[in-house]
Amino acid sequence: MIPWMVLLAAVVVFSGGYWWFVGGRGRWESLTRDRFVRGVPWATFATAALVVGFYLFVQSGLGHWSQPLTIPFRSWSLFEPVGLLTSGLAHAGPAHLLGNVTGLLVFGAIVEHAVGHYPRDRDDTASRRWNRLRRPGVRILLISLGMIGLAVVPSPFVLGWVLGYSGAVYALAGFALMTRPLAAVLAIVAHDALGVLVDAAEQPVVEATRSVGPPAPPAWAGIAFQGHMLGFLIGILLGIGLLRRYDWTPEPVRLFGAVIAFALTKSLWLVVSSGGEGVYVLYRGAGVVMVLLGTLLVTLAATGARPEISAPRALQSLSWQPDIDTGVIPGALRRRVAAVSIPTWVREGLIVGLTFVAYVLVEPISELAARALALGVVAGSGYLVLKLLKWALGHLIAAVPTGGWVGRVPVPSIPRPGKATGTLLGALAVVALLGLLFSPATVSTASLADTGEVEIQDYTITYAENVSEGRALTWDSEIFDGTSSGVIVASERRAVWIEAVSPDRLAHDGSATVRVGGLDWEQTVDVEQQAVSVVGNDSVYAVDLRTEGTTTRSFRSAPATADARIDGRRVAVAPTADGFELRVRRNGTLVGSRPLPAANASTSVGSLRFVASEENETRSIRAVSGTTSVRIASVEGNATN
Repeated sequence: MIPWMVLLAAVVVFSGGYWWFVGGRGRWESLTRDRFVRGVPWATFATAALVVGFYLFVQSGLGHWSQPLTIPFRSWSLFEPVGLLTSGLAHAGPAHLLGNVTGLLVFGAIVEHAVGHYPRDRDDTASRRWNRLRRPGVRILLISLGMIGLAVVPSPFVLGWVLGYSGAVYALAGFALMTRPLAAVLAIVAHDALGVLVDAAEQPVVEATRSVGPPAPPAWAGIAFQGHMLGFLIGILLGIGLLRRYDWTPEPVRLFGAVIAFALTKSLWLVVSSGGEGVYVLYRGAGVVMVLLGTLLVTLAATGARPEISAPRALQSLSWQPDIDTGVIPGALRRRVAAVSIPTWVREGLIVGLTFVAYVLVEPISELAARALALGVVAGSGYLVLKLLKWALGHLIAAVPTGGWVGRVPVPSIPRPGKATGTLLGALAVVALLGLLFSPATVSTASLADTGEVEIQDYTITYAENVSEGRALTWDSEIFDGTSSGVIVASERRAVWIEAVSPDRLAHDGSATVRVGGLDWEQTVDVEQQAVSVVGNDSVYAVDLRTEGTTTRSFRSAPATADARIDGRRVAVAPTADGFELRVRRNGTLVGSRPLPAANASTSVGSLRFVASEENETRSIRAVSGTTSVRIASVEGNATN
């Protein structure tokens, strides 16, 4: 692999050098001379270094590159400040980290260029304090702090227990789209291109088979879509604020196209809910409609562009004038219909749309709240249909020519920039509220008592199946009134409750590693599942937890009886405290039991002998009585006696 990485690095350097000396250097200097100190986006690089450093040293990614410490750094609850402060900086793995860092580099550089290391000249007289803030070094520091703040401040409002800088990347992208639309579109391409280079460096050769892995949720079900939307709206509003400050107006067509390109390619249309029983629902159509309407609103808020509607030329040539006094078109009706204002129903439409999104998110959690939201959606939709009909009637009546025809017709107005910005603020508040509702969470580990748990400082680690979920919200304890299965990690002090490894994944892989810790410590727990396949019945299995040289049998499944009967006797396989055993019963009464025989060995229960033979790393257990030999079970892996 090293030669491939060296070759890739050499080619990248050569290609970059070619671009730089052919003309890229002059192009870069002309673009950045008046905006960056020495032409370098120092704040972006400093923030990227902080994010990478957090992964390497705080999450111990330097020693565990592919499996960093993540559990203590998620935004579990409003009552857990460490998670709130670090969730935006921590990452789940190398691909997650590198994807967000490349996004930070391309979009952060555009944002830093728009703000600049050097202030723009202003007519007003600056105070002494303001003059200090205008210094390049101070501005670089403030820009970097702002980029860090975009990762930290929204944490209480993000839905779910997520981590990563992606929300801040979407905020930077939203800011870049408002201030530098075309550059932001190029950044989308650059981000994808950098992703390919990173993948090529990390995995220059990929081998794949047709084997099927354990059942897992679809990839889109694990994306923090609400956090991305929250960050995007924050970035857009901050960008509009900069436009207002310097009286900039982006070109509407460019801005509209850039926002659409970003929103569709970067999956801002994701709206996902869990239907229970392992079912996930993707509302792609509703999400795309939301994106298209939102783009119209963003363009209006940033540019104030309002279309002008001309009547058809055939109508412009007409000179007929309706007699309002005779009632052809009643004047009062004409004035009332022409006064229909789109701002009202656009705002109301957004409220109905956001109510629908809230219904999608709340429905699997609270039946009562879902019913209330559904009624709101139905009533609001009917009301909007009536408003839309009235607006369309206004257009038709306004298109009738009058004596003073000049080629333009009075049409209903559309939202002003101020109202559109206010609507965006309202949308931001609704999206943030969805996350804030689920932030005040508490955890109880009472249901994990006597489950073969391991205690590591304030953490409880165990394997359990169908135990009551110990997580609850302070305002509604029934929201998480469900069950959990798999390797569970919980901490009352940290408000942590997570199914770290699912039963399906552990059964497929046979082993897993769970890491717990804090800002200044960590400890690894190795999880191993040992299973025995019983002929004609389900497998029996046991789960062991190993940490610092100590092994704890955390879980034992129920015994399973083979379907064969030998001389009136039935044989069952059962997990024990340190292995597995064979149990022989006659007429329901236990005759005796013995541990599983080792490979190429045997054991007996009365006159019934059990022989173990090994072939292709599989140990087969047979029951022998006289000339009768019946296979009872098979052991794969290293199931102990």
